[in-house]
Amino acid sequence: MKTVIAALCGLPGSGKTRFISDFISTKPGFNILHISYDAIIARDSNLDEEDWKHRRKSIRQSVESYLRGSLTTAPWLNEDNFIDGASRIVFIDDNNFLSSMRYEYYQLCRSLEIGFCQIELRVSPELSIYRNKELRSSTESISPDIIRKMASKFESPDPLKNPWEVYSFQIDNRGAPQQNFDMIHSILNTALENPVKDHLTERSEAAEASRSACSASVVHQADVLLRKKISAIIKELKESKYTKEERNVKIDALICKKKEVLEDLKTGHARVPSDIVRLMGSKEKKDWVIQELSEGLDRLLNLS
Repeated sequence: MKTVIAALCGLPGSGKTRFISDFISTKPGFNILHISYDAIIARDSNLDEEDWKHRRKSIRQSVESYLRGSLTTAPWLNEDNFIDGASRIVFIDDNNFLSSMRYEYYQLCRSLEIGFCQIELRVSPELSIYRNKELRSSTESISPDIIRKMASKFESPDPLKNPWEVYSFQIDNRGAPQQNFDMIHSILNTALENPVKDHLTERSEAAEASRSACSASVVHQADVLLRKKISAIIKELKESKYTKEERNVKIDALICKKKEVLEDLKTGHARVPSDIVRLMGSKEKKDWVIQELSEGLDRLLNLS
């Protein structure tokens, strides 16, 4: 059965769940599975960060088990209305505000050689806050501070930066998104006809990426430099006219970005020129190498 994973992303209240429900009601001719994170992980469950990450990971693992044919029961698994011979669409209904959250599903698609696409439903933070307050119960609503923080960190699909996001579509969801269904139908069909391949060419590219991945010494030096840079920025912020709340938002965003940069360096997702990698781990390390690495980190932190 041809399959595509469609990862939705958008702020709370952007209409992701309603969009999927309305799309299904058009009887598009696909076998559709709707995996809603909110339906599986209750908002009032008071999970700490580690438990929350574990629950998210378990959902992704159950999706993988299902697609590999080893899972027959799950809260979201309902094949009663499946059409024989029809293609299968797996909608991932979550905020997915970081590209790394969506990339996990791309990796799954690559390993299974199935299709992958992304649909972003765009709303302003103000509209998101309004909808959460007016349309959700007190136990389901999300605080305005969390929404603003999520909006400040939101990473929209960027096919020019990330080739794996090539099949992405954005919907301005201030009104009804039904007018976009024809385009969504087209994107789903395109993703179905162009599954993510895990061929030797991609494996060779991965091998090249691993050779350019940072050694432990590079990651350590990057960590030291990032700490200094962020400390300097925090000092400037404290001397600025920003309010305490504004400063905290900017500082939280910087710390989050630092973690992402270091993780990208460890995995090779962010590239460092091979000569810098080589010299950083050698005895002939030069001052210019540190400077080059520092400037590269500025770019990754969007400071230049």
